[in-house]
Amino acid sequence: MTARPELMSENDLQRAVIDTAKALGWLVHHDRPGRTNHGWRTVVEGDAGYPDLTLCHFKHGVVFAELKGPRGTFTPEQQEWGLALNKHARYEIWTPADYRSGRIDRILRGEKD
Repeated sequence: MTARPELMSENDLQRAVIDTAKALGWLVHHDRPGRTNHGWRTVVEGDAGYPDLTLCHFKHGVVFAELKGPRGTFTPEQQEWGLALNKHARYEIWTPADYRSGRIDRILRGEKD
């Protein structure tokens, strides 16, 4: 069960977005960290700061989504990815308020935002 939107952490938001996207026919990609001898790491090759979710729908296109919880802040690398993606694709920054307002649901349904 998903937490109440006003109390959502970034992880709660992520689970709610993924569940909604999958229910609406989106393909979803998210890189999860794994525990190593040096702590938690997300093992990927490439530039740091890549958005949390890559969503693809046959009808509605591609959305890159950066998720932020109540106290979330942006790293310079996340800002750089956002600027680059926003020039060429749909790049979204989503918070629990976007979930609460129904904005995320409308976007995933392909409605005008």
